[in-house]
Amino acid sequence: MAVEYLVILYFFLIILQILHIFEEIAMKAYEVMPKGSLNKYLFASSGILTVYMTAFLGVALDMLFGYVLVLIGCAFAILNGIVHSVGYLKNRKKEDLKGTIAAGFYSGIPLSLYGVVVLLIFSIYLAGL
Repeated sequence: MAVEYLVILYFFLIILQILHIFEEIAMKAYEVMPKGSLNKYLFASSGILTVYMTAFLGVALDMLFGYVLVLIGCAFAILNGIVHSVGYLKNRKKEDLKGTIAAGFYSGIPLSLYGVVVLLIFSIYLAGL
């Protein structure tokens, strides 16, 4: 498999992660944490996106550290789906999911599923190196 295809696959994972962050902001997921604020949430999200973009650069340059960071990024994506699914199951009886751990559920599921696909493809590619 050519590196260009891996870059495109990972690019779509980054897009899904950004959409997920937008959904969490819209549903006020930062209110879950005690003394949580939008500024702290944006700081943490920036850190996660930095890992994603560093991995993207590493894969685009075909460097090993990029592939390792991709695996970490996929783990973030998969955990997002699991955490938000559990939060949704706990809070599904509420009319409004804003400010709960379920905020981000609707984009967390596709993000998690696509993270599994990307993880498998990158693992197969790395096994062949």
